[in-house]
Amino acid sequence: MNNAKREVKVTMNMRWYDIERASDRLDLSFAKMITEGRLVATDGHMIIIQYANPSICNRMMKPDIKEKIVGMLSKFYNIEIDYLALPEVVWQDKSQEFIKKWKQGETNIKLSPIDHPELRDMPDIDHEVEDMTPDSVKEAISLFGSDIVKVKKGD
Repeated sequence: MNNAKREVKVTMNMRWYDIERASDRLDLSFAKMITEGRLVATDGHMIIIQYANPSICNRMMKPDIKEKIVGMLSKFYNIEIDYLALPEVVWQDKSQEFIKKWKQGETNIKLSPIDHPELRDMPDIDHEVEDMTPDSVKEAISLFGSDIVKVKKGD
């Protein structure tokens, strides 16, 4: 996410709460889960959604919920979108770390690992399958570094 796009974020944020109005009755609870958070960063395809606490983030990152919400966001914004749900405290820490490194002149910024005792179900990446890695995962790697983001292998 070193290539975050402010204009895209502003445009997406202007429509953020329209997600609920655009959702059908069966998907309204998922739409409310989306808008319960705040879109804080995007590069146009990967978004970071900030939530009040880790338990909400854990719920948002569960594979079945994430699959549903990725589909809803992609359909709503008419582009392929993936997301990462982070608690406010983690987002504040990571954004400050990014700003500090940027002010020091770093260009391809790698952030330290996310370390929050209550967070689970965060995406991982396996370097052995790099060529088959989805773009959204590659973008997460560019934001947080390959030592943090790992892809879980299926059974």
